[in-house]
This record gives sequence, C-alpha cells and structure tokens, in this order.
Amino acid sequence: MLVFSVLAPQSLWANSDVQIDVLQNETQSYADSAQRLGAYADSLELTVQSLNEQVATVQTQLQDNQAKLDEITTQVDENQEQITMRRAALTVSLRTMYIDNQVTPLEIIASKGSLGAYLDKQAYQDIIRDRIATTMSALKKLQKKLQTQQKEQKRIVQENTAIAENLKQRQAEQQELLADTRSQQKEYAALVESKNADVANLRARQLAANGSAFGGGKVIPGDPSKGDYPSDWDRAAQDSLVDKWGMYNRECVSYVAYKISTSHYMPYWGGRGNANEWPANAKSDGIPTGITPKVGAAAVSMNGPYGHVMYVEKVNDDGTIHVSQYNWALQGEYSEMTIRPNGLTYIYFQ
Repeated sequence: MLVFSVLAPQSLWANSDVQIDVLQNETQSYADSAQRLGAYADSLELTVQSLNEQVATVQTQLQDNQAKLDEITTQVDENQEQITMRRAALTVSLRTMYIDNQVTPLEIIASKGSLGAYLDKQAYQDIIRDRIATTMSALKKLQKKLQTQQKEQKRIVQENTAIAENLKQRQAEQQELLADTRSQQKEYAALVESKNADVANLRARQLAANGSAFGGGKVIPGDPSKGDYPSDWDRAAQDSLVDKWGMYNRECVSYVAYKISTSHYMPYWGGRGNANEWPANAKSDGIPTGITPKVGAAAVSMNGPYGHVMYVEKVNDDGTIHVSQYNWALQGEYSEMTIRPNGLTYIYFQ
C-alpha cells in the first residue's frame, strides 16, 4: 500500500493524507532526539551530583576554618584584654615607684631610715619592673603571632567562601540546564507518542477500509509460493528494501508491480507509488483503466489514506474475482481472497 521512492520521496508530500512512513521517519527522528537528550541529561545529572559533593566538601572546610578563625579571634581578644590589664598594673606600679623615688638618698641618710632598706626596696622595684616588662613583651609577641594567624585564617575563609560561591553558581547553572534538557526530552517523548498514535490511527483507518471495501471477502493464505514474489524481498523486514520500481518490499504495490512485470511492462512509479495514485499514474503513462475486472489486471481500491492494490488471479462465473495481495492486514503478509468487484478501478497493463 504505502511506498516511498528513494529517488523522489519529496513527491509524496503532495498527498492530501499524511503517510505512515513519513510519520514513522518523524517518530524515529523524535525518538533519536529524545534518546540523545536523555543521555545528555544523564551526564548533566552526574555533573550536578559531582558539584553537590564538591559544594558539601567546601562547605565543611569553610565551617572548620571559620571555627578556627573564631577560636583565634577569641584568643586575640583575650590576649588583648591581658595586655590591657598588664598595662594598667604596670602604670600603677610605675606611679608608686615614682612617688617612692621622690625621697633622695641624702634625705634617707639624714633621717633615721636605713640606706640598706632603701637599696633593697630599689632592687625589688627593679625586679618587679623587669618582670612586668618581660610579661608585656611576651604578651605582645603572642598577640602579634595570633594576629598573623588570624589574618591567614581570614584569607583561608575568604578563599573557601569564593570557591563555595563559584561552585554554587555552577551548580545552579547545571541544574537549570538539566531541567531544560529533561523538559525537552519529555517534549520529544510526547511527540513520539503523538506520532505513534497517528500511525496507529492511519493503520486502523486503512485496515477498516480494506475490510469494508471488498464485499466481505474471506482472506486465505493461498499460494504457498506467495505468488512467486521474490523470496529475498519476502524474507526481509517490511519496508527495509526498495524494489526495481522504487517501492518498498512486502507492500501491496511492490507485489502487484512484480506480478505485472512477469507478463507485461511495469513502469517505474517510485515516488508516486501509493496504491491510490496508480490510476492517475496509469492515465499519465497512457495505460488504460476501467471498471471491468480482467485476469492479470491490477485492482485498485481508493479507500483509506493510501488505498490498496491487488492482482486479479481469476474472474468467477458468479461475478466475483479471486485476487492475490500483500499487506492486506498491514502486517506485510501474503494472502488471497475472493471478493465482489464493485467500486474498484482496474488497470490493464499492456
């Protein structure tokens, strides 16, 4: 029934009905696109998963480093408090020592005081002053060290923060791309489903047309040699080969073209080979047509989206005709049937 030409497939677009092979080609294209998008989406999901893991790792590092920074900052503050306290104590001590030193050694000698006691007190003050100075120096060194650590830790935290922000941005971009890709995949899957439904509808329409057009004829297997249709064409998957007339194998048109060629001239009708195109093809090629059945003629039904053509094997005395055919049930199968000839167009190849 349905057939494309490998040389001139564009002519099929002139048909008023959408052709099954066109739909199937579109469906395959959409399915391929959906598959490619699915594979791309899977790779994006792996990328997003990897980014999620990296973000989690950097976030953990950032938390740890922030905790260290907080600890060092606390130490800096506590050490600064110690410095402040020590400085205040030093100020008091120095002030006290200054007041004591307002009495000169001569005044001490002139008084009842002891010079030795004075010297002992002076030595004690020197010791206290040295200890305070040493403690202050150690605290300042520690503060400088802590401040250096604090500065370095701040740099690490800032670096971790920048890395985390960059990863989050990439993560958001990849997630958006993944969502768009999955959405496109679903759209193509919906197109595949829609086209499959169109194909099923066309097949159902043609099958219904075949069943109602021929006067309730009973389909039988018939000739075991399948009308001598070439075995390599019959064994191959339907529509996987193109015959010498530009028609796909195991279609009604390919079979009838072959049968005609065994006794008459069969023109090349590739690209305009649907069954419902045959009467017009015959007229343009000067081949006679009519409504009277004859043995060896092609019997064409115009019913359905693309029609059906059969080979007339016999004209019976009761007016019925016995025909052989392919793809009557749209399964690429050979069959025979006896039908009433009403409503058919016959092509009388010369």
